Amino acid sequence: MNIKSEELDYLFYFGSGDPRVEGDVSISVIDNIDQLLEEHEKIHRGFKWLEQQANDLESALQLKDIRKRIDSERLTQTSWPQELENELSRIENQLGDHFSREESMLSDCCDKLEDAGFSSTLSRLRDDHNEILGRIEDLRAEARGIDSDSTSREDWIDKSFVIRVHITNARVFLEKHADQESLLFKMLRDRLSSL
Repeated sequence: MNIKSEELDYLFYFGSGDPRVEGDVSISVIDNIDQLLEEHEKIHRGFKWLEQQANDLESALQLKDIRKRIDSERLTQTSWPQELENELSRIENQLGDHFSREESMLSDCCDKLEDAGFSSTLSRLRDDHNEILGRIEDLRAEARGIDSDSTSREDWIDKSFVIRVHITNARVFLEKHADQESLLFKMLRDRLSSL
């Protein structure tokens, strides 16, 4: 292996340019891995919130029916679809940033450790990242397709079901992906700690 243990602190960092330049903050690879693992937990909690929001759509439908019975005027547009789209956008940005850091760290690791196995792993992780971001965009499109003023109750129920299924599928895929990454990062951390 061509890597010296004192170089580990310079392999991965947040900042720009050479990490040894004054003003940049260097973070050891192990700290970086720990941060990425912590972010996996935050992302998981965000998807749990999304599932709850999708389930709340059913409650919103019930409230819509009650209000229609009380008052025959057209309901004002609910904020639920916009809140869902905003949350999905926030998660998409968070995931994009997180994935970029992971890919950068693993790419540097491939270069420094000269391990071909990491190169193929990185390629698979990038494919997963693209798949996850594509699923989030599909969910955003579903949320944009909901208009409480013009969507019939039956369409709301159908869209609610589709959104719940997509959120659950995205969450399951993301959790499986994060579990695989966590194992990889822990193995990488152990390997780098032993240098």
